[in-house]
Amino acid sequence: MAQENVVISFIGQKISKLQWCIDTNGSLSTNEFITGSCDDSASLITRWMLPNDVTENGNSSEPVELCKYQVNGSVTDLVSMTPDRLVCSSSSGDVSIIQHDKNTSEMSCLQWWRKLHQYKNTNECATCTCVITQGAEIITGGEDGSINILTVDRLKPVQSIQQADSSNITGLQYLSNREIVSINTTGQLKLWDIRSQELTKPEKVMTLSGNTCPLLSVDKHPNQPHILVTGHGDGVIGIWDIRQEKSPVTLIDAHDSEVWQVRFHPLYPDNLFTCSQDGSCWFWDGTSMLSGANIIKTLNETTQPDRISDPFNQTLSSSIWLYIDANKHKMETFSLIPFNKSAVNCFDVNMSSLICATDSEALIIVQDIPIKS
Repeated sequence: MAQENVVISFIGQKISKLQWCIDTNGSLSTNEFITGSCDDSASLITRWMLPNDVTENGNSSEPVELCKYQVNGSVTDLVSMTPDRLVCSSSSGDVSIIQHDKNTSEMSCLQWWRKLHQYKNTNECATCTCVITQGAEIITGGEDGSINILTVDRLKPVQSIQQADSSNITGLQYLSNREIVSINTTGQLKLWDIRSQELTKPEKVMTLSGNTCPLLSVDKHPNQPHILVTGHGDGVIGIWDIRQEKSPVTLIDAHDSEVWQVRFHPLYPDNLFTCSQDGSCWFWDGTSMLSGANIIKTLNETTQPDRISDPFNQTLSSSIWLYIDANKHKMETFSLIPFNKSAVNCFDVNMSSLICATDSEALIIVQDIPIKS
């Protein structure tokens, strides 16, 4: 990446989570984003705007703070619901809906589930580690191993799985209106039917074979929700096909330390992004594996003929990520912030722009990433 396409801003907050905002038309904003801080006496939810000269000309103007809101504990997750509402979880076990009023440029708490996660034996608050939303529904996971299903208009959970896991739940992801997956610190990925009448055990449990390395992050393929990517505590990333019975399709040695976040590009899922404790944020170009006869040869060797559609146009009925194991040497990766030495805690990507946050209280904005369609 060219240095002029990177903007670094030191903001005096250690950011644990961030996300591009949602526009009024439902798409991701290109100039506004939100952050959640941690490890402070007062953790903050902050909304930022990128000046036009950053988004249009690549000049090194810093993001402008629009408004902020103080929350209890460190922010552990942050998800936009609508253009003016977001959900955040915290280390105090709380989950909140924060509303932004553009007329007054102020944030306020619309709903607050206090100490939603607690250790059963001691009643001490447990960290709410992750939250996902779909419409008015909110699902949370915590260090107490419980999963809670909430709705905006109710103060108590609609459903609660108190012993969903015997270890810490570290991530959640919707697969459909009725199915979610959870990941944990013992290397397990669990599939849940949240519309089931007896929501007491998962539909399926998949596990890293031969090791109990923590799974720290998860994302689903935007077009093929049976394909998942996970980031692991040993620097590995895993590709999963939940149609399989037991374990990941492949494991890839990626980073030198914990992989805190993984994400497919929301519009061009042949592009993958990862960030790590080792200070790196990588762009994985999956299209680099689509090299003429090579991918067709791989598919012929690893799949049935009906899994290949129109090899002359190289249109695949399955994702290229399922065949990365046989094509690792063809994969091209790019370091987006090679100058950085501080842990990268989180990132978000939209079109050709990425924002990430580091342990050194820096926001880094990367423009003009060479996304491949």
